[in-house]
Amino acid sequence: MNRKSFFILPILLLSACLGYAQGMFSVTYDVSLPIGATNAYIGQASFRGVTLIDGRAFISDNISIGGSLGWHVFVEKLSGTFSPEPNLDVTGTQVRYINSFPVMARGHYYWNTYGRIMPYVGLGAGTINVNQRTDFGLFTDRTNSWTFGLSPQVGALFDMGGQVNLHLKAEYNHGFKSGDTNFDIQYFTIGLGLAWL
Repeated sequence: MNRKSFFILPILLLSACLGYAQGMFSVTYDVSLPIGATNAYIGQASFRGVTLIDGRAFISDNISIGGSLGWHVFVEKLSGTFSPEPNLDVTGTQVRYINSFPVMARGHYYWNTYGRIMPYVGLGAGTINVNQRTDFGLFTDRTNSWTFGLSPQVGALFDMGGQVNLHLKAEYNHGFKSGDTNFDIQYFTIGLGLAWL
């Protein structure tokens, strides 16, 4: 998937969702917590995250389909002695970065669709673009790869009047190891934002 497709696909999904009589568009600020091998590489939580596009079209009162595009940035600075290869020890300061861009097709199921609080569960499947970089003094090691990803999600929409809703969600993002990635990318995300129904 090239860079043009990375931006065109979510726009097409959003356009399709908004073309339906009943749709939803949401933007959330996301806080992410790395787990598994991602936590071994960067152990700090990320306060630099956003779901830029979350578009959904209701195909029934309780079911929607759509897509989302997110951006989550993880950073950690470490000092000490590192072993990048067998029989090689290097002492100094490392700065590690992961930029994760999940692009997901999603399906959701909702309860209490005509109430003031509308909880839901969902599942996303798609791809995650992972930009991983390690700076060590004057040297940089970087990889950029696309991985297959899954993203289960739970959340709720809180009616604030009119067509505006407060949107609270929690999701697990898992990008499977492929290409140049050294490990599966895994993290939990909690998002808070606005949704327009």
